[in-house]
Amino acid sequence: MGPFHVAIAAIAMITILGVLGILTDAVKGGKAKADAGYGPEDAKLMQDLHRIATRLEARVDTLEMILFDRVGRPEEEQARHD
Repeated sequence: MGPFHVAIAAIAMITILGVLGILTDAVKGGKAKADAGYGPEDAKLMQDLHRIATRLEARVDTLEMILFDRVGRPEEEQARHD
């Protein structure tokens, strides 16, 4: 397993842990009664989740760019092995 694969695995783990953290916060802070329906608090929670997910996506994209600049693109690595 090369450094590229290790870095991709690390990015995947960070992403998964981030999503789990977001979901945990949502469950702890956003418990609504089953018959209450959706209210202003639910709308705010969804907006916060969307904002956090968007920031997380931007961070992953940035990490991928940094990684590819240092190690090379996957296509380049495959071409080197052929």
